[in-house]
Amino acid sequence: MPNYGEATIPAVDRDAVIAMMQKGEFPLPKVHKMGAAVAYTAPIVGKLTVVALTDNSIIALPAAADAPGMEITVINEAATTAALVSVSPEATDAVNGSCTLAASVVASGTTGVGVANKDWDNTKGTMLTGDYVTLVSDGVLTWNIVACQGIWASES
Repeated sequence: MPNYGEATIPAVDRDAVIAMMQKGEFPLPKVHKMGAAVAYTAPIVGKLTVVALTDNSIIALPAAADAPGMEITVINEAATTAALVSVSPEATDAVNGSCTLAASVVASGTTGVGVANKDWDNTKGTMLTGDYVTLVSDGVLTWNIVACQGIWASES
């Protein structure tokens, strides 16, 4: 086994991991591949990954108050410059934070403080396959951006 300093990386038994997953003993994030639109109205516990494949995909988030601590990652897997993907909070909720690019910061709202009922969009003309945003609910009225890649913009 490789030894990196004090951490030893054990070999992984692929069949054992698959068996554990089939029994529900191995916690993995839920992954959904979607078409044009999907709404998550019921609270989802833990992590969720949504893979968007088509243009004008809309991911409607559950109310932040109904999903405290929920983490959702939205990945745009369409061909480069082929798909607008929008993350849409509830009418009273906001997407809060920013996405730092090589030379600039794109903020939700005007200062990184989200505006209620405004989508967070992965712009079609500049998107690259694999662009993503990860959001975490504060359990009140906000979905906070904790990680992102690509050009995302707040709906005007």
